[in-house]
Amino acid sequence: MPVTVSADGIARFGADVESAVYFSCLEALQNAAKYARGARVRVRLTNGSGDLRFEVTDDGRRLRPATTSYGTGLQGSRTGSPPSAAS
Repeated sequence: MPVTVSADGIARFGADVESAVYFSCLEALQNAAKYARGARVRVRLTNGSGDLRFEVTDDGRRLRPATTSYGTGLQGSRTGSPPSAAS
């Protein structure tokens, strides 16, 4: 599945922030490939008020949170915090 990344004007952030965003994007890309059945994915990185923000979108099937069971993937990404490495 082709992926387009836009990250114009993004500066470097701390390793903890960059890794959290990297692994969250990776999870979203894996889910898009596994479940969405789309033709393409877009990753957009922005610098919002000093925060590194990201958005991953695809043109495939939509996620239905009400009928999706809880897992450690996207639900963990929504907290804004990286998962603990100590678990």
